[in-house]
Amino acid sequence: MSEEKKVSRRKWIKYAGAGVVLAAAAGAGYYVTQQRPTVPTSTKGPPVKIGVMMGLTGPYSGNCKKMLDGANLATKQVNEAGGVLDRPLESYVRDDELNPGVAVRRATELIETVKIEALFGTLGTHIVHALNDYMKKIGKMYFACCIPVVLTKKKDTRSPYTYFMLPSSAAISRSGGEYCSTLAKKWYLMYPDYSGGVEFFSYFKERLEEKGGEVIGTDAAPLGATDFSPFITRALAAKPEGLAWCGQLGTDLQNALKQSQGFKVTEKMYVFSGNNTLTDSMAAGLDAIKNVYTFMDFYWKLPREPTEKYVQAYLAEYGEYPDTYSIGTYTAIRAWADAVNKAGTTDTEAVKKVIDQMTFDWCKGPQYFRWDGQCMQDLFFVKGKTPEAVLKGRKTEEVPAEERFDIFEFIKEIKSEVAEPTAKEEGYE
Repeated sequence: MSEEKKVSRRKWIKYAGAGVVLAAAAGAGYYVTQQRPTVPTSTKGPPVKIGVMMGLTGPYSGNCKKMLDGANLATKQVNEAGGVLDRPLESYVRDDELNPGVAVRRATELIETVKIEALFGTLGTHIVHALNDYMKKIGKMYFACCIPVVLTKKKDTRSPYTYFMLPSSAAISRSGGEYCSTLAKKWYLMYPDYSGGVEFFSYFKERLEEKGGEVIGTDAAPLGATDFSPFITRALAAKPEGLAWCGQLGTDLQNALKQSQGFKVTEKMYVFSGNNTLTDSMAAGLDAIKNVYTFMDFYWKLPREPTEKYVQAYLAEYGEYPDTYSIGTYTAIRAWADAVNKAGTTDTEAVKKVIDQMTFDWCKGPQYFRWDGQCMQDLFFVKGKTPEAVLKGRKTEEVPAEERFDIFEFIKEIKSEVAEPTAKEEGYE
């Protein structure tokens, strides 16, 4: 594997899509980007347009950068393979600013002005819920690429054209609570104070207690928190055997892990992070993630041929390793484009009939959509390696990228089929 490339801000704009046009429009953070397609000359007709929505500003911007990379790589590969219906695929990106109202306004512009055929992306369950409602009204396909809450997936809420690319909050938290019950009995739970965090906390607590665990304290931190020391101090005072971060992500999680390391929490108890990524872990640092147990739906070292192919393509395009959120947008765009080509049309109902029956394997193993739009897939628990295990006594700059970014060891694998909520729970029976 080649030596890691350092990507500057100028190169980031370049890598965000060959020929991307980036312009600031009215409103802070309103990025308008268009990926100009590079396609074989055999393609004909006007471009097929799609929208990509994500929080390019705010606490999740680092993970959303990975989402954008995955979306642009998928668009590029679709075009290199001949496009969609022998026409180039063209993607338009909008910043939702982690605000549901902003997201709906910009989705409306994409639908009514740009004339997109489908919408992809975003982080933040409250954004997904708002976009699900909007896309349900207009009858267009929406692929949510963050961890969904059960409320949005329920029969009386979910749009029949909304699909969920990552495992649900219930699947992650229940399996996490069950796994943590095997590590220790007394736990202190921290969660971000918004819909996704509240649901994660509730399901985690429920399953932990079902399996014989005990919750001896809880705390809700505001979204975007920077100082977690009061929360950590209260947790330590309760003297638990384990501390679980139930849904923190982005800079919230990075701050939580770094500050926990300052208190030497992993030396005093088990630590579980329910929503970790390679991006957040590297930003927090090796000392902060050592011995931290975490859930992941994707890790670049997964020893599977589709993963290896995806990692090589991603490395060649961006000079860095892919992460959980890059595969959501990537897989969604590849699957939708494939379904459109098989259906022979972009008509929503025709594409839905195809995609509801598809099995696909773009980057991690076989996946498919079940009756609630949930993408079913393999799930993993991992543990952060110690700096000594990663660096092996060498200075950081002496360690090849392929070793420096190999920061987790696999602990356990489970299936979506045993983790996701049942049809009865979601109102389908």
